[in-house]
Amino acid sequence: MFNYHSIKLAALLMAGVSATSVAETSLTAYTDDSGKVVLTATFPEPKNAIYLSRYTNGSNFNFTQISTVAGSNSNSIYEYVWYSNLDCPLGTQYSFRLQANGAGFHWAPGPGDSNWLSYTCEEPSEPQPPARAPQVTVNTDVSSISLSWAAVDGADAYRVYYGIEGSGADTLWSDGSSLFESVTGLQSETSYDVKVEAYNSVGSVSGNVQTVATAADIPPQLPEPAPVLGAEAGNALVDLSWQASEYADGYRVLFGIGQTNQQFANTAATNIQVTGLTNDVEYSFQVVAFNTDGEIESNTVTATPEAPYVPQPPINAPQLSTEAGDGQVMLNWTASDFAEGYDVYYRLNGAQTLAGTITDTEFLVDGLINDETYEFSVEAFNVDGVLSGDWVAATPKAVTLPDPGNSAKTLNNLTASVDAASNQVTLTVIFNDAKQAIYLSSYRNNQNFNFRQINPDSETQNSNGTFTYTWVSDLLCEEGVTHNLRLQANGSTFEWAPGPGDNVYLDFDCSPQEPQLPTPAPQVSGVSKDGQVELSWTVSNGATGYQVNYGFSGETLNQVINADGQLAISIYGLTNDQAYDFVVVASNEVGEISSNPITLTPTFNQNPVDDIKILVFSKTTGWRHGSIPSGKQMFNTLGASNQWLITETEDSNVFNGDLSQYQVIVFNNTTGDILNPTQEQNFKAWLENGGGFLAIHAAVDTEADWDWYHDTVLGGARFIGHPDDQQRADLILEEASEPFLNHIGTTGDVWNFYDEWYFWDIDLRESPFLEVVARLDRTSYPTTVQPADADHPAIFTNLVSSGKVYYTVQGHRNDTFNNTDFQQQIVNVIEWMLN
Repeated sequence: MFNYHSIKLAALLMAGVSATSVAETSLTAYTDDSGKVVLTATFPEPKNAIYLSRYTNGSNFNFTQISTVAGSNSNSIYEYVWYSNLDCPLGTQYSFRLQANGAGFHWAPGPGDSNWLSYTCEEPSEPQPPARAPQVTVNTDVSSISLSWAAVDGADAYRVYYGIEGSGADTLWSDGSSLFESVTGLQSETSYDVKVEAYNSVGSVSGNVQTVATAADIPPQLPEPAPVLGAEAGNALVDLSWQASEYADGYRVLFGIGQTNQQFANTAATNIQVTGLTNDVEYSFQVVAFNTDGEIESNTVTATPEAPYVPQPPINAPQLSTEAGDGQVMLNWTASDFAEGYDVYYRLNGAQTLAGTITDTEFLVDGLINDETYEFSVEAFNVDGVLSGDWVAATPKAVTLPDPGNSAKTLNNLTASVDAASNQVTLTVIFNDAKQAIYLSSYRNNQNFNFRQINPDSETQNSNGTFTYTWVSDLLCEEGVTHNLRLQANGSTFEWAPGPGDNVYLDFDCSPQEPQLPTPAPQVSGVSKDGQVELSWTVSNGATGYQVNYGFSGETLNQVINADGQLAISIYGLTNDQAYDFVVVASNEVGEISSNPITLTPTFNQNPVDDIKILVFSKTTGWRHGSIPSGKQMFNTLGASNQWLITETEDSNVFNGDLSQYQVIVFNNTTGDILNPTQEQNFKAWLENGGGFLAIHAAVDTEADWDWYHDTVLGGARFIGHPDDQQRADLILEEASEPFLNHIGTTGDVWNFYDEWYFWDIDLRESPFLEVVARLDRTSYPTTVQPADADHPAIFTNLVSSGKVYYTVQGHRNDTFNNTDFQQQIVNVIEWMLN
């Protein structure tokens, strides 16, 4: 049998109250026009669940949760209305009771189990006007009067009237269902009449007119005086302090870079620590004292957070390699991070000698005894400490050159010049083909003979197939000194320069010379862009300035731009799709010499890219290539001439930041594990979302344990080895070489290049998205690492989602980054990635 009291007890226990935990409530019922029962309940606090217990004609008990509509709330009385679906035929008797849960538990009606509302269904009553006049409570302020009242039974809405004292409150202010209103915009210290009228469709009833006066106007009291602010910088933070301002309710702390346009915090104190700042960046700070009447600003101060100085001696001991010559040994070593310079030592029979202190990573130790074994070591140093590399042995020996034979001797061009700043002799030579080794024979004033191998600073292949080499020597040009110079070179042919003949030397007199024309003529290259071209050219020795002449192709070059001492210039305002001829003229006080003309055609760029940002990342945790600084310099130079914003770093934390600002990321001979898992995922997301990734040389010897990087990005390329030394080889251009190598040739053409050639452990052509740009001709150089007929992709592209990838095996040597053809390849690649 159903037991109402057990359900009630369960509900009480669930609510966490006792049966005597009750409060004053009310419950009323009536029949609406549709013949349904409507219940209205009031509670002394809001409720989140209301349950209905009811009987019909003394039986048929029902218990259920109901959904109510919140009514008016005033004087801590909360009203709830339930429009039920209970039919109410005449004479039907209902017994109702509500149970409600909120901050407390309440019955309606009553306390006690016997308190029920008995309601007998009757005809809907005739509409009646509101039962009574509103009981109004009034509060005043300087320019407003606030009124509130309890709900009036039967009222649909309320009208608020006001007027100057004696007017009887005849001006209507508002008309609505709200139980409170504020009459605003009044005069201070003035008496007004106010009243509230309750009404419905039948009629209305007005409350009494009340006369009240607004408060006196109190003058605003701003904080004073203005805070005087001081700042003290710390590690990624700044401590601010200021004196208190009287009447201030609090202080607003502002900061920013350049201007105080960001809010840091509100505080009631007179000091605060601003955290989360970037070290070595200057910030501006200001404090604003405020209260309800206004605010006053402090002075503006600046401070620059900085990390505490942590001693950092060099790391990565120099890895030394030697090349023995005639009475001398050439030393090369890897750079040590944080090194400010290097001390070079050698020892013989236990006696140690300091050979020199330099900032470069190569050094020639001469004046040695042939056939004696020396040991060499390099010590990296900075203000915080030193780090020594291992000792490496080398034995200088006399060099015997092969006899070239009269038939092998050809006439070549050798010129010499003097660098005005360093007073060193610069040699420029042109050979018929590329050379693997070049040797210098020199006399000083026809005595003190010296013979040694040299390492040219640059190698350039000329349009006629010859090769130009430049070497800034260690020969000093002093008054009254004549250097007698001759080069001998080994390659596919053996050549002298100058000569033939054993007695043919270039005699370079260091005595003051008569002024000469600039030489050689500038060699010009250029890039076409939207309504403009960018020109660059080689140095003409002795030139004091350059002039660019241009005009429509085939017509007089009547436009002149003075480039002064620059080697690059951008010319704007040109007509797209119109061919122009350009000539660069080098001049000095003697005269001038002109370049060959080049023709360029500006073209409208359908997708111009502004603020191109390129990240050049060169971190190494494995082998460190000595050519990394040359790579950095190349990107900085190309960035300046192409209006790219270059960010060069070896700090992996850059991959924790916003990579979306970079259109291109370059791995410049990176090695080892350089990114943590979070940084790897950030790089992966950046590339898949459309980034351009340029991987140079040792970038394949990076992140060995990251399968996605090698298998997806690099198409399976994993470095397994290379020949014992660098070699000149032929790169055969494939169909995908357009547009990257169109300055070299077309499909099937050969690019002869001097570098260190890497080998892979798989056939890269199996990768589905990889496109081979150039492959190595394995027969063009000797190696035993892999079969001579093996397929050997050396430059390729790949697609990773919407990202673009370009890899080139080139980049082991310093002169690779000085090679103009290699530089043009890089420019072409980046333009491809930007489009």
